[in-house]
Amino acid sequence: MCYSPNVNDVHIHTGHGNHKIGPDVLTCSTLPGNDLLKNKAGKIYTDVHGTCHGCCEGCNGCEQNGCYAINYVKRYNISCIPAYTDNTIMIRRDLERFFWELHKDIEKAKEPIVRPNISGEMDSFEQYVGWWETAKKYTEKQFYNYTKRFAWLEELPPLDNFVNNVSIFKGNYDNPKGYPEFIFDDGTDPSLEKVFHCPAVAKGGKPTGIKCNMCRRCEYAKPGQRTAVYKHK
Repeated sequence: MCYSPNVNDVHIHTGHGNHKIGPDVLTCSTLPGNDLLKNKAGKIYTDVHGTCHGCCEGCNGCEQNGCYAINYVKRYNISCIPAYTDNTIMIRRDLERFFWELHKDIEKAKEPIVRPNISGEMDSFEQYVGWWETAKKYTEKQFYNYTKRFAWLEELPPLDNFVNNVSIFKGNYDNPKGYPEFIFDDGTDPSLEKVFHCPAVAKGGKPTGIKCNMCRRCEYAKPGQRTAVYKHK
């Protein structure tokens, strides 16, 4: 399915939680990966590239290493692909309207927590600035994110209500400013055995049934906090 409409015909898509994070988080996601998303037979889901360019050593390798976002979007492609494609198109072609529509959704939302990018990454520094300014405007909401856009984080001062958990994998960032870390544990680093692990994923990668709203560790993470997560799909 090729799906790349005129930007004037698309609008933002936000969600109201899901089975993993719980029901009280307003979400807004984009396409994950770097290349075009394809199924096992090589059929292209959408002709819009993902937003993780520069973050991983090729999206195929990322997928083989257990990128939950790519696997999730492919599994639920009928509902995810059109919505995430629209959001990706808007942040690239009409960023001002993207945030105008996002602010309207935040103002209507009952959820106390807002999460950018359950799927995907910050596609540009300008998009990150937009999220930073949004969090600064809506101080009654708690924003949290997982990101590998390490250099961009260092360009803006931290906000009390915008937590950026840096995604660590095999020492890809030395974290000089002490951001909270979310560390991918593929079983090859014995030192991670002593690090607190996300309770939603058991060793071996199976879900435990614990949702993010039962823990809140990442949503309100403090500087220097380290959390590992077992490889999962």
